[in-house]
Amino acid sequence: MSRLHADPALLAELAAKLRGASADLEGGASEPPETRAGAVTGAVDGAIAVLAEALGNAVVDVGALGDSVAESRTAYVETDYEQAAAFKAQQLQAEQPR
Repeated sequence: MSRLHADPALLAELAAKLRGASADLEGGASEPPETRAGAVTGAVDGAIAVLAEALGNAVVDVGALGDSVAESRTAYVETDYEQAAAFKAQQLQAEQPR
């Protein structure tokens, strides 16, 4: 039998850190300053736009990861409780005289 254990408190902490990181990154977002790069201004602006979009996607993904960890923690705790209760019920039933 496989022995898998996840610490619900640790999972909750991880979810909170991921959600917090997402909020911190989003809260620090601002418009970049005007680009002054002469003939390559358009290319620099394009690169900044690509980077800004990628960072925006990362912020969303980190927040979603935090949500997923929280949901998984809840599912783990519920399943663990249900399995423990079922196991205990089987033990009690086995101990009953026939």
